[in-house]
Amino acid sequence: MLGSRTFKTLTALLVAMTAGAYVLMLMESAPIRLPARSLAALSTTGPGAGRVVAETDVPLQPAKWRNIIVHAYADEPAEMSRRMHFVIRPGEDGSLVAEGTDLWKRQADGHHVYVPWRDFNADSIGICLIGRFSRTPPTDQQFQLLVNLVRTLQSTFRIPGDQVYLHSDLDGRSVSP
Repeated sequence: MLGSRTFKTLTALLVAMTAGAYVLMLMESAPIRLPARSLAALSTTGPGAGRVVAETDVPLQPAKWRNIIVHAYADEPAEMSRRMHFVIRPGEDGSLVAEGTDLWKRQADGHHVYVPWRDFNADSIGICLIGRFSRTPPTDQQFQLLVNLVRTLQSTFRIPGDQVYLHSDLDGRSVSP
């Protein structure tokens, strides 16, 4: 049997833990959450974005795509179109062009980001914006085309704004702004 000293100690411990739990519950407040600002709120869907998203060789796979990751590279190496799903680059006439790559047309996994704790390539759409943005910010036209493409992807695949990332958000070693 329990001695009276052991019983008193356990009873005091139980009462103290219960009272402490009640005090903590009374002090509890809702967690602070910053409002996610979706790129979709900044613009309406552009006329060409829906066409670029819909141009695939296989049916779109809405259950697959959960995130959008935006990258920026100064030059357009040939490998970019093999690693990303979309590339936004200057066209031959000086205008901007948003193109779906072969990965997008096949609805295949990308090879655009490495995060040790999660495989973002399996369920993330990679968008590459070509330009030297560490020196100058994107032009209004570049930003508008990016916003239109992201918004179209968000509405097509029901991707919330808090699942749209910059490459530098996921990889601290990235120089992509």
